[in-house]
Amino acid sequence: MDHRHGAGCLPLLVRALPEAPQGWRWGYGSVPGGWALWLERVAGGGARWHVLGLPPAATVGALAAVVEAFTVGARYRLDGLP
Repeated sequence: MDHRHGAGCLPLLVRALPEAPQGWRWGYGSVPGGWALWLERVAGGGARWHVLGLPPAATVGALAAVVEAFTVGARYRLDGLP
């Protein structure tokens, strides 16, 4: 498996995330310093919330690793485990 994540993988990564809260949607893309994922208001206005609280990942592959860890943790908590 020699897959290298690229920008085309970002929509797939977002689908793996828990559903965004009402009034928000997942956003992603290139930002100063690398690649990031955030919640943004559906109505616009430029409001962004960087949920993961981490600096931008240097590569999409590094962002994919963060998203994977985040989704595993979210599923763990949704299953009612501590």
